[in-house]
Amino acid sequence: MQIFEILILGMLLLTLIGFFVPRSKRPRWMAFLPSLIVFLVLTHLILEGFRWQMVPAYVLTAIIFLATVRGILPGAEPQGKTSSRKRKALTIIGTVLGLLMLIIAAALPALLPVFRLPEPTGPHDVGTRYFYWSDKGRPDTYTLDPGDYREVSIQVWYPAELTGDEQPIRYMRKEAGRAFTESLGFPSPLLDHFELVRTHAYLDANVSQTQTPYPVITYSTSGLMSSHMTLFEELASHGYVVVCIGHPYWNPFDYGADGEVLPFDGKNEYYKAWWEEETDIVKEAKGQITVAKTTEAQERAQRRHNELKPIAIRDLRMWSEDIGFVLDELEKLNSESGFLAGTLDLERVGIMGFSKGGAAAGQFCVTDARCKAGINLTGFMYGDILDNDLPQPFLFMSEEETWCRDCFVNDLFYKRSESAAYQMKIRGARHGSFGDPCLWGALVHNIAEGATIDGERMTQIQNLYTMAFFDQHLKGLAAPLLDGPSPDYPEVVFASRN
Repeated sequence: MQIFEILILGMLLLTLIGFFVPRSKRPRWMAFLPSLIVFLVLTHLILEGFRWQMVPAYVLTAIIFLATVRGILPGAEPQGKTSSRKRKALTIIGTVLGLLMLIIAAALPALLPVFRLPEPTGPHDVGTRYFYWSDKGRPDTYTLDPGDYREVSIQVWYPAELTGDEQPIRYMRKEAGRAFTESLGFPSPLLDHFELVRTHAYLDANVSQTQTPYPVITYSTSGLMSSHMTLFEELASHGYVVVCIGHPYWNPFDYGADGEVLPFDGKNEYYKAWWEEETDIVKEAKGQITVAKTTEAQERAQRRHNELKPIAIRDLRMWSEDIGFVLDELEKLNSESGFLAGTLDLERVGIMGFSKGGAAAGQFCVTDARCKAGINLTGFMYGDILDNDLPQPFLFMSEEETWCRDCFVNDLFYKRSESAAYQMKIRGARHGSFGDPCLWGALVHNIAEGATIDGERMTQIQNLYTMAFFDQHLKGLAAPLLDGPSPDYPEVVFASRN
């Protein structure tokens, strides 16, 4: 919670507890607490901003202030003894109801807090910029208009030089948060408070020239372009250019060239067809992969899974082509004058993705030599990787699966990798723990999926292992964290084939 929210709730609790003290024994200063709370509420609204989760606290503040204002007026005297018993009973009843209301008032902002993104630990400030690119070489096969081309949304994070005039972007503007919640079927204002969360990335800041050119890391999102901002800022602060790709027909919203929100209509026929493929038979085939006892059995189950999902595999190849197209566009930006010119080292490219985006990272790395290292963040692998072993270093980072606590769902591809390979499982984590959602509050992280790992600890582990991997395989730096299990992170089950 924010500072003034904590102060408001604390003062409300102190005031309500004070009502149990007889009026004659109550310190005079306690009569001014309701006025102090009103002042705190006004300060909170000005400095921190209104949010609906605090409405019960606002209402309780108003009720207490109006009920007690007579007590602080000059000349106010206690009422006669004739009504003292009745007055005492009403005070107790009102105070108990107030405490019950305070529980609600405290629970809402605690479960859905205005969270803080961890401060990036690298030496660089962080800049960000939006792009929206159309691939004129690939018609859009998911629309009825033959003149449509494949389009991708891009947000870039990079080491920056600040002049002092830049402003950090908001974590998620109101229209973005509402597009997200509506796609989930929840009331649209549920995440309006995301607009109050400040990031450490400055829009359109100048690129730092101190250590150019910088290695490039692409990230394929599956769900939200904003959902791994902590990791993006951390990588950029340590001298990487991170390119987040919003693949079309998938996310609740993408960003336009100026950062405007472009909501996605989930009624799209392709999108529905993709999910209709995800039948119980497919899920059973996926389960067979995890329980297979031999490599041959794993491969048979994986091949059966591929056969059952032709639409998904075709689309995964399109995502891989999207990544290649983005690298083509970055090469143009790097060779021309203007933003990013001469700052990108496209000989050192890392490919990363979350969930379906993690599978896309693997797909790209087995089909395009520009991939020098890859990471799959808790994505189930499928596609052409079944017939093409990974030639580059690759890290499989996964959650603790509830149905298979000690297995690795991508074990087949780890064992068949032709280069350095790593797989890790984070105990207590769930699929939704990856990225920033583990910081969004207990209602999202712990309650929704049963995660037990602390959100800040989760982001620390993700950031450290991701950084260690790319530092070693893109920058050539020593990364002892990749040598084996670490006593500093006992919740990480780690295996490597260095």
